[in-house]
Amino acid sequence: MSIESGGSQSSGFEVQQVAKEFRDRTTGRPLRVLDGVDMSAESGEFVSIVGPSGCGKSTLLKIIAGFERSTSGQVELDGQRITKPGPDHVMVFQDYALFPWMNTVQNVEFGLRVQGIGRKERHEMALDALGLVNLRHVATRPVYQLSGGMRQRVAIARALVLRPKILLMDEPFGALDAQQRRLMQIELMRIWQETGQTILFVTHSIDEAIFLSDTVLLMAANPGLFIHREQIELPRPREVTSAEFNEVKRRLWGLLEEEVTKTERLLGEQLEHADEASGRRRWARRRSAA
Repeated sequence: MSIESGGSQSSGFEVQQVAKEFRDRTTGRPLRVLDGVDMSAESGEFVSIVGPSGCGKSTLLKIIAGFERSTSGQVELDGQRITKPGPDHVMVFQDYALFPWMNTVQNVEFGLRVQGIGRKERHEMALDALGLVNLRHVATRPVYQLSGGMRQRVAIARALVLRPKILLMDEPFGALDAQQRRLMQIELMRIWQETGQTILFVTHSIDEAIFLSDTVLLMAANPGLFIHREQIELPRPREVTSAEFNEVKRRLWGLLEEEVTKTERLLGEQLEHADEASGRRRWARRRSAA
């Protein structure tokens, strides 16, 4: 199924018939994780991907980021095929991926240093990025002294300082407690509104997706593909207790619940087949030993 996000101005970001296969280590059979995925995002759009565990959300994001190659299909940004990581398509991870031996501003400067930008200029750019996430006051502190929410803001600043065309976020608030997660959602919304950054965001939380997004894409599993697009037309800031918010939530959960149930059933079947294959191999080894 082809899913394209709505919007008015094209950012030139497209996922075209992307498929990904792995070899099952137990059975030796090919396992198709993604199956002909299509999508696009408009300039300044906030798009979230939601789906059951194991449906291929993070795999798709890694392909878009250039960390993994697709088996077939391609990802294009402004007409150029993405085949490796680059400063115009930057990933923010759940585990922050900061360098503990560097202080806060040095972490934000890192990508600029790799690009060869001079010390004074990159330092000023990094401070500006820290100002955007309200962390300029901790610029010289070691990152290991910061809270989880602050470290995630440092990771966001490190990504935004590169001025990417699209920001990729793989469950960035998944490791935070409920209070910090809520605050980070509000903070990210403010940053997005100030910068107009195009964002592709992976999450397990329907509430989070509705709160943040212009568009929510639901992903099915086995194999992974998009089955539904929900344009979120609720006014911002969004009230998670409102009847309108919860009507959208009920609709999306109804679709997602079917996919979660199907995924659990298929996983059970795969484990059963794996046990059978393992049993056959043990029997064959016993016979050959005899």
